Order: sequence, then C-alpha cells, then structure tokens
Amino acid sequence: MALRYRDFSRQYPVQSTPASLQPLHVAFNQVNATFRELRAEQEGQFQYLQTILALLDTGIVSYDAAGTVAWVNEAFKQTLHLPYLKNIQALQARQPVLYEAICRAVPGQPVVVKLTVGGQAVQLLVSATHFKLRDEAFTLLVCKNVSQALADTETAAWQQLLRVMTHEIMNSVAPIASLADSLGRHMQHAQQQEASNELLDDVGTGIRIIQQRSEGLLRFAQVYRDFSTLATLQRTTLYVQELLQTTRQLLAEQLAAQGIEVTLSVRPAHLTLHADGHLLEQVLINLVLNATQALVQTPSPRLSLRAWLDEQERVIIEVKDNGPGQHSASFRGGSR
Repeated sequence: MALRYRDFSRQYPVQSTPASLQPLHVAFNQVNATFRELRAEQEGQFQYLQTILALLDTGIVSYDAAGTVAWVNEAFKQTLHLPYLKNIQALQARQPVLYEAICRAVPGQPVVVKLTVGGQAVQLLVSATHFKLRDEAFTLLVCKNVSQALADTETAAWQQLLRVMTHEIMNSVAPIASLADSLGRHMQHAQQQEASNELLDDVGTGIRIIQQRSEGLLRFAQVYRDFSTLATLQRTTLYVQELLQTTRQLLAEQLAAQGIEVTLSVRPAHLTLHADGHLLEQVLINLVLNATQALVQTPSPRLSLRAWLDEQERVIIEVKDNGPGQHSASFRGGSR
C-alpha cells in the first residue's frame, strides 16, 4: 500500500521482528530511504530551476496542445501586464498581434513583434520550441524584450553614420575653403595690378574645381538623405590625368603648407576610365588626406599619384607616400 500511494516515510521494525523477516524489513527500509533521497533530490532540482526561471528577465511560458498553461514565470506576465494566464488563447483578446505571431512561430526562427503595452511601444523577440513529456505535446514559448537593445543599436548606427558624414563633408569643405581663400588673394592681387592671362586662367580653374566639388558634395548629401535606397552610379568617361590633376590642385594649399612634394604619373597620358567622377574624386581626396596625416612627422615628405593599366587592361590608380610604414593605397577600375 505504501508503494501504491508513494508513501516512503514508513519505517519497518527490525529488532522486534522474527529473525526470518528481519532481512526483508532491512531491505524495505533501504528501498524507502533510497526513494526518499531521490524525491528530495528531485524536489531540490525543481526548486533550483524554479528560482532560476523566476529571476530571468526573459518571459517563459509552457502550454499543452489545448493551450492550457502548464507553467509561466513572472517576467512573462510583467512584460505583458498580465495578472495571470491560464490559457494561451487569452492573448488573442489582449494582444492579437502577439497571439498571431505565436500561432505562426516556427521552431528555430525567432521573430520580432511590435506591441503596445501599457501605452508604450514594446518590441519582443519571440521564439518557440516543441517537446513531449510523458507522451503529451507541449510548446515552450520565450519572449525577450529587446526594445532597449534595438534602440541602442539604432543609436549607435546613427552615430556612426553621422561620423562618416562629418568626415566626408569636412574632407570636401576644407579644400574648398582653402582654394576659395587662395582665389581671394589672387583677386586682391589682380585689383592692385593688371591681371595676367595666367592669373585669370588660375582663377577660372579654381572656380571650376570649386563648382565640381560642390556638386559632388551636394550629391553625397542627397545620397545620405535617402540611404535606404541604393544610389545609381553616374558613370561617365573620365580622363585619369585630369582627375588626378584636379585632386592635386584642390588640395594644393594644404600640401604646400606641409611642404609635401607631389608627383603625378599617368601611363598612357590619354588613359580614360568609365566611372562615377564625383564618387571617385571623393575617394581620391580621402586617400590623399590620409597620406598627408601619415607625413606629418616625415622629413622631405613625398606623395605620388600614379595610374596605369595592368595585364587585364584594368585601370590602376595608386596614392603612395614615404611616411612611416610606406603607406600605399590603390584601387582598380572596372573598365577603361
């Protein structure tokens, strides 16, 4: 009877029992003691698991095929502002979007569900798995509030985007300002004496470069204004010699201020490239400015701009300096 009702607390007498039954009672007592130890161990493990699940900030609920909730932790109820939950179908009236996501949940494929709980927007990462216990099917549902994590990630992404935009804009604005200042000095000089053709040519070239860089900067800003769509490249046929000369002239003031000797080599001289001129010019400006930073502490600083064709008839453009580590950056054009 004790075994039938799982009562293992009974102690069978040994000393007052006939000698023939004493070994049997000893064995019964050992069996009961073993079952008591196993039950205590199972109850301890259960309490340990209950404590861990109660402390988690992740909502967990288990329910059977009929939707009857077998177990739910406080985090699940607190996340959804539920005083209790007896059946998972009760969510259909309170949180229909979540309930639909639960019904469609596929094991191993978590989904993010946007809800409104207590007047606040909440984003839950919902995942589910199925298991069987004593031939009965159960579903284990896990809901994690990821609103703060996603907000932090979005903030970090915006900060990185702003850093990139600031870097790119400053790399264009600084040379433009420097070139405009240089042109202003030329114009003052021209007012004091009769302007030569060479001076007028320099002024005209500078104005053209400022216009080109301003257009490139405007296009760059327009691309970032709608960065969710992939910008279409404005490919045109570019003369590489002219592209490198424009870059050198745009940064001439800064290069001269650092005493950097610049050499330019294009082979063949009439080399052309089919690419987006504004974006390619922005890349060259960044490479040259990076090189100038590497040459700050270098005596007799030198910078070379080279372009040539490789064995596959691709255009190679290289920006190389003689700073520490001998920095060199090059890129290949897709077509001539």
